[in-house]
Amino acid sequence: HDALPIWPRRPEALAEARRLMDRGSLPKALELLQPLAEQGGVVGKEAKELIGRLRIRQLLDPNGPDVKKYTVRKGDSWIRMVRKLGCSQAMVVHLNGLMDIPALHAGDVFKYRPLDFHVVVNVPEKEICLYDGTDFVKGYPILSMKDGGKKNVEDRKSTRLNSSHLAI
Repeated sequence: HDALPIWPRRPEALAEARRLMDRGSLPKALELLQPLAEQGGVVGKEAKELIGRLRIRQLLDPNGPDVKKYTVRKGDSWIRMVRKLGCSQAMVVHLNGLMDIPALHAGDVFKYRPLDFHVVVNVPEKEICLYDGTDFVKGYPILSMKDGGKKNVEDRKSTRLNSSHLAI
């Protein structure tokens, strides 16, 4: 009789999602991966990793659907502008393909992407997850945890970040 494999069979949806990502069909890939990520286990972890790669690509895409344009007004400074736009200076520089931070002039037009990041620390899964609004962006493993002799009261902790905390 045949021995059972040690690892569970990967669903075809994972392979199809990888093919779609390679072809640039990111929304379709995300649609396949979302239900798999919610399953947990080995398949869920792999799906979350793929979603993370996909979301980072979407987040940093200068032509992505969430990218907007802003026209600089007289009296704008970089600090005032990025606060008003809800994004970081680094994101504006990246989306516009700039090598350094130029002086602002009224009439300049810049691409930007509003950021609404928060972090969830999931102690049982030993993972820190980054969200943009309600969208999962990427998970990062917690390599080591110390309790300090105190009992953990919460299993999950969520923290809002504003764009000044991030170098994206």
